[in-house]
Amino acid sequence: MNKMFKKVTSSTKNAENKQHSSVNSRDATLHHLYNMVRQEGTEEAHKELHEHIEMRMRTDRIFETIFEDVNIEETIQPTKFDCLRFLMGAYEAHCENFNDYSLKHVKYLSNHCETAEPSHIFEAASAFASICQ
Repeated sequence: MNKMFKKVTSSTKNAENKQHSSVNSRDATLHHLYNMVRQEGTEEAHKELHEHIEMRMRTDRIFETIFEDVNIEETIQPTKFDCLRFLMGAYEAHCENFNDYSLKHVKYLSNHCETAEPSHIFEAASAFASICQ
């Protein structure tokens, strides 16, 4: 048997024996902070985890409030990038900068740009201002 093949086969078997876990990239910070609480248990670690969870809940609440009737079952390929930039800018100007977690909500903005009337686009931007201020 080829030496290279033996090496690859051996590596594959070792990898299969290891316990695997994967984390969605949007949840990596949450898992990191949770593990810090488990390992260290300090007040600071608890505080950071709590603040991160509050940020996630706040972000979810904002998008659920504005896009409560939207059910995205199929992804629409974005074409109206000026609109998308406008809504993303409104969110960042009135709420907070996008982060790994909040980027998951961009699909709502994109869908809104592709399907809504222009007047509804401005209503969504105004809603960010009223909810976040």
